[in-house]
Amino acid sequence: MESQRVLGQGEIIGYSILSHDTADSCGPVVATRRGLAEFKYGSRDDFLFSPEEWDEFDNGPSFELVNKEIAKLYDSGDYEVDPDWHGKFRELVFEAAVVGLERLVRDGFFGSEDERDRIFILFALSDSETFETHEPGWVKRLNTPAVVQRNDTWRDKRLREGRRA
Repeated sequence: MESQRVLGQGEIIGYSILSHDTADSCGPVVATRRGLAEFKYGSRDDFLFSPEEWDEFDNGPSFELVNKEIAKLYDSGDYEVDPDWHGKFRELVFEAAVVGLERLVRDGFFGSEDERDRIFILFALSDSETFETHEPGWVKRLNTPAVVQRNDTWRDKRLREGRRA
């Protein structure tokens, strides 16, 4: 991760692979302490748990290759052959991204368990129903229990207020 090298692990408070509802491309985004300090539209957790608000994009050559492969798969979809191809495609991309992040967590890329209590990791989609249907499970798969609890508290408050991330 280029941002980790440039900024240093201590500056990073969130890492996400961000896509959109069609799932035809994705890219990494990073939340930094600097971005949090400059965030003006809500609480600290509103920033931390909303990757589309984050301040650093970490696109590098590896995601260029990933997106070329995703585009090939997307372009091969055919509603006449399988009317449900796009839903299946989306779920495949979603799961592949989460599994990739799980591997990085397992390999210690985001630090020790204690260090991971200070970073939020997520595969996220902007403008999608996945906030309620998928994200809670992804948060649990990718984060420490302390981070999951904090996210659950924030998420419950948002939903009670009739808002989403």
